[in-house]
Parts: sequence; C-alpha cells; structure tokens
Amino acid sequence: MRSLSLFFVKRKGGGDRVSGGWYKMKTSLQIELFSLRDLKYKEFHQKLMPTVSPDKVIGIRTPVLRKFAKDFSKREEAESFIKNLPHKYYEEDNLHAFLLEEIREYDVLIRELNDFLPFVDNWATCDMMRPKILKNHKPKLLKDIKRWLESGGTYTIR
Repeated sequence: MRSLSLFFVKRKGGGDRVSGGWYKMKTSLQIELFSLRDLKYKEFHQKLMPTVSPDKVIGIRTPVLRKFAKDFSKREEAESFIKNLPHKYYEEDNLHAFLLEEIREYDVLIRELNDFLPFVDNWATCDMMRPKILKNHKPKLLKDIKRWLESGGTYTIR
C-alpha cells in the first residue's frame, strides 16, 4: 500500500519546531493538490466562506477537484486518507466528500459520513456532497436523517 508520505524541510536559522530544526511541510497528497491551485479562484472563493480561515483554502476549482477525486479513488491511499481525520485544508475536506460519493454500500457510506460530518465546517463542503446511493435507501435514510437533525452540529444538520 502506498502511504501518504510526509515531506520535511530544514528551517532557516535552525529553529526547533521538531527535533533538529526540521518541520513537517506537506504530505505527498497535499503537494498534488497544491499543483492544481488557481490563486485567483482562491482569492474569490475564500470570500464566500467566512467560517473558513484563508490559510485553509488551497484554491482548486470544483470540477478540477472532482476529476482528481475520480482518479484518486482508484489509488490505494484513498482508503487511508478518509480514515485520517481531521484534514488540514478545505479542499482535502471536499476531496473526502467526493470520495464518499463513490461508496456504493449504504451502511459503509453512513458509517463514513458519521465519522466525517463532525469535521465539516462550512456550507460549501456540505452542499457539494451528493452520494447517489442515498436515493435508493429512503426508509433507512430517514432514520439517519432524524439522528443527524438531533446532533446539533450546524453542518451535520444542513
């Protein structure tokens, strides 16, 4: 299984954030995501999400991220990625949401949604997640919806 490698860089001045003046920079996935960024889009989009720190936004257009998610879902590290919560960046949350859309077993999807929803902190991630499998399980879904409505979490309820 491929891992989500971490890349480390030496701090100028030898500061000691992590032993020896080295500190964690980005995972290999984060490096891939940053290669897809559009800075003008980042500037525009972060203004639409006042609850999200601008430092948390990479700036990847949704269609580009959806395409990346389709390809990433076929990679071994996708499964470990969705287990590794919380994510650092808004686009990682969106990637997570898009990966959940690919799940074809209702009970597995609900378990993964239950793990993920407490970490959703904005309307955009919440509103773009559309798992198609849900429409085929309406009676079971209504029970889960009731539980989510009672959760008190702003974006879990939304």
